[in-house]
Amino acid sequence: FAIEGETVVAVHRTRTLLEHIAAERIHAELCRLICGPGAPGILHEFADVLVVFLPEIQPMIGFAQQNKHHHLDVWEHTLAALAAAPGELPVRLAVLFHDIGKPESFTVDEEGVGHFYGHAVRSAELAEQGMKRLRFDNATTRRVTELVRCHDLPLPPEPAVVRRRLNRFGPAFMRQLIALQRADVCAQAPEYLAQRLALLDRTEKMVEQVLELQSCLTLHDLAVGGRELLALGVPPGPQIGRILNTLLRSVLDGALKNDRETLLTAARKLLAEGL
Repeated sequence: FAIEGETVVAVHRTRTLLEHIAAERIHAELCRLICGPGAPGILHEFADVLVVFLPEIQPMIGFAQQNKHHHLDVWEHTLAALAAAPGELPVRLAVLFHDIGKPESFTVDEEGVGHFYGHAVRSAELAEQGMKRLRFDNATTRRVTELVRCHDLPLPPEPAVVRRRLNRFGPAFMRQLIALQRADVCAQAPEYLAQRLALLDRTEKMVEQVLELQSCLTLHDLAVGGRELLALGVPPGPQIGRILNTLLRSVLDGALKNDRETLLTAARKLLAEGL
């Protein structure tokens, strides 16, 4: 469908009337819009309307990045990433907000190259600010802001790194983070596209392989627990937790096998060292 021409003009002219609409209603309509296939085009045409209830967006519009990795300004990059993202609400919202802190974080080096150090943290702060204003529930706000905060986190296709990331985030978050990073890459300079997408594809496959193998990812998965450490003579208290977490890190890094006897031997050594 296309909006009739005079209606389009009226929408732009009367956009400030949205200030009198309940945040909950705007929230509901935004969620419907953002997940649709036409979202990038609508947000491009009606950016001035979006700014009425998300003023944090305004500085992004037309903001040149001055960096060889980006051929689009911050807002156009965001819309291009949105077009490449799956229609999953947390991912789409994270794409919308992932670079919202770039204008505030912008610096230029001696060669005239633009940088955005710390923009992920600032973007997460601004995303939380906007989502709270629009009455998003706490769980969705936490998930989206954490995705935004981590959207530049390196995800190399290395087993130890993948296991550590899965330990930290869990499978669902990891899949959403990869989807966010893939959308981000798709909106960057074309000459870097193939290499970066290939790397993410390898990481995604490794995530699924690690999960399929039912690898040890949490303390619950360890072949030993508190009872075994008590039997070794470890006194009740925080020392048990320290030893178990040290064992888990070694398993995640691939330094130890998740085998009962292997872990008990390592635990005895840690105990003797006074951990």
